Order: sequence, then C-alpha cells, then structure tokens
Amino acid sequence: MENHKESKFWFTSFIGFFYQLGIGCVLNREKATEYYYLSINFENKYNSNSFNLLSNKNIIIGKYLLSLFYYKDIIIDIEGFNFKKKKPENNNQKELLKLLQLAKNDDSTAQYNLAICYKNGNYIEINHKKSFKWFLISAENGNSDAQYNLAICYMDGIGIQKDKKKAFDWFLKSEQNEYLFCNNKYKKEEFERNLKLAIANGLYAQNYIGYCYQNGKGVNKNKKKAFEWYMKSAENGYAEAQNNLGDCYISGIGTEKDEKKAFKWYLESAENGSADAQNNLGDCYRNGIGTDINENEHLNAI
Repeated sequence: MENHKESKFWFTSFIGFFYQLGIGCVLNREKATEYYYLSINFENKYNSNSFNLLSNKNIIIGKYLLSLFYYKDIIIDIEGFNFKKKKPENNNQKELLKLLQLAKNDDSTAQYNLAICYKNGNYIEINHKKSFKWFLISAENGNSDAQYNLAICYMDGIGIQKDKKKAFDWFLKSEQNEYLFCNNKYKKEEFERNLKLAIANGLYAQNYIGYCYQNGKGVNKNKKKAFEWYMKSAENGYAEAQNNLGDCYISGIGTEKDEKKAFKWYLESAENGSADAQNNLGDCYRNGIGTDINENEHLNAI
C-alpha cells in the first residue's frame, strides 16, 4: 500500500475504540470521541476504489461506535447516522449527540427536544414512533409541553394508535402540570366538555378550544395552542375557524404574520359562507393585503 499522508485517518474508528477501552494504551474517553469524530468527518481525496472502500468502512464503523459510546440503538444507525442531510454540519452532529446524552440522563427537556427532532426532521429523518416514545418518556417525567404533544399523538394517531381517552387525560395533565386551571368552575367544565368533542373531531369544538386558548376561557392563555386548534378545525372545513386562522396570520397570533396565507384562509372561509370572512376578504382586496388591489372584487366580497 502506498504511504499516503492521510492514511492515518483510515483507521481512526479503531483508534477511538482502543482509547475508549484502554486497549494497548491508557484509557482516554476524550481521545476516543476525538478519533470517532475524525472518522465520521473525514473526506477521502483519492479516486480509488480500494481507498474509497476502506474510507467508507471506517466512517460506518466510526458512526456505529460513536452511537454506542453515547447511547445504544437510539438515533445513529450503522447504515448512515439517519441524518437528514448527506453531509450534516459537524455542530449539528455534536448538538444531537449532546441531546442524546442528556436524554439518557433523564433530562425531560432534552427528551422533549429529541422528540421534536424526530417529529419535524431536525437534523435527522422523521420518525413518528420514536417521536412518540420520547414524548412519552418526557411526559412521564413531568414536562408539560411533552404531555400536550403526547395528547396530540394519541388524538391523531401519530406514532401510536388513536386513543381518545388517553388524549383527553394527557391534555388535562399538561394544563394542570404547567399551571392551575382558572377558578371559574363553569368555564373549566365547558372547556373539558368541548375538549372531548374536539378530540372526537368535532369541528365547532376544535374551533372553540382555539378560542379558549386565545382568550383564557377555562384554561390558561396560549396563542400557539390557539393557532394549532384553529388550524385543525380549519383544515377540517369549518368556516369560522378558517376566518380565525386568517386573523392569526394577519396579526401574528401564535404564528408568524403572513398576509398571503391570511388572504387564502379568508377566501376559503368566505366561500364557505362566513360573513366575517367576506368582510375581511373585502378589506384585503381594497387595501392589497395578501393580494393585488381590486375594487371590483372588493365590492363583490361585501
């Protein structure tokens, strides 16, 4: 074999392994991780099948050993790290591994964030079953955000079979764990009654739950949750929720302002018969909000 300058990098995964277990050297975990990272980040510059094969094997072994070093059988898989990008930034790898280590150590916030990574595909491939798993672990450790997301998983069957009762229980748990419900018994009971209907896909109830979260009726105010419930009802075709969603996009309630999306939802709501949406649509046409100014359409809308 030719004596290439970079040949020392072709065996970094094994060197890391030796340092990790103290084989033929003094045990040194920092050196082990250093060599593992060298193995997975090394780019072979030689156009040779034999060198490419050796380099790729070193990368695969390095990824596998690094995954075992932090947490067995979680994110990193022997076939390719399960990262979303083919060549992720080193910082993304390191941050994700830190997150794994914290999650392993029973940090409920890290467990929740790891679930979000799996849910949204942040740095790694989307995996709803693993997302559910980490939401459940975090929820059982008392994280209210995880409890809320776990309820959504049970409600919509994300990573788990639908279970309306568990969804309802975890929704209530998330609110009780974060804050206390309001003291108004009637408003609290009204919220809980509509929550059950909303979980059962009741369109009016889903919109009403959004209203409760937006205005703090029977539950603590949460604009982001209000937006999510309006969206759920709107996507199911409820005209009033579609108009409310337009309001959210216009004013940035629970989401970023987006006039084009506001116009889209006002239009859909107006076509479904909402008088409020028809007025809002007229304002959009008159003032060029999310669309071009059009006086004729303005008059038609109102």
